[in-house]
Amino acid sequence: MLKNRSSKTTRVREIMNQEPVNVSPRADLEDCMSVMAERRIRHLPVAEQGHVLGVISSTDLLKLAIQQKDYVIEQLELYILLRVRKVRTALHAVGSGPW
Repeated sequence: MLKNRSSKTTRVREIMNQEPVNVSPRADLEDCMSVMAERRIRHLPVAEQGHVLGVISSTDLLKLAIQQKDYVIEQLELYILLRVRKVRTALHAVGSGPW
């Protein structure tokens, strides 16, 4: 990045990306991951009307994806548990087995 320049005398302005990509605060998880993958970046500014509101990282997105998957797993486990109880109750009511 410095291209034979001294890190002590080179200013950020000289090497920064003058047209950085950013996302809206309304962007979804998939949009952010797609932009990061396409641009090969790990941090993505979140901006609205030309003002940076914050920065989201690939780690932030990974944590969110894991939380969402965990929630889905919990809901599926609860659904299965309730269905099993309902089936056991029905079987017990008709007297078919030691439930």
